[in-house]
Amino acid sequence: MELMANEPFHDPDQKIWQEFYCNDCDGYWRVKLCMGLNIRVEMVCPNCGRKHPRCIKDGKIYENADVGSYTEEVLAPKSSYSKEPVSNRIKRNARDGAVISEADHIRDPIMRELWMDYFGGGERND
Repeated sequence: MELMANEPFHDPDQKIWQEFYCNDCDGYWRVKLCMGLNIRVEMVCPNCGRKHPRCIKDGKIYENADVGSYTEEVLAPKSSYSKEPVSNRIKRNARDGAVISEADHIRDPIMRELWMDYFGGGERND
């Protein structure tokens, strides 16, 4: 089962922001993942500690894939957790994560402005 958007990831050495939903504590958190590794990962919810296993293979995230037996645990800081999603791309109760690739994917105006300040993109006239 493929969990990432259908478009291919073009720069495998670059890290991308991904937002995940935890159905145990009904919250969202964000991590930055390196898509250039073919590896098993366990994203750990920073609120409740539940492990969400996934596989990264050829620049895409899967629920299960043959990538060997080594598993990397991905820990996010508590500050990355929120009860509301930051992205407007993630769906509630969805097992898949959402790529946050541009400021327009961020629903909160303050967070969107911080994204623009940090990553660039010019001035916004909302």
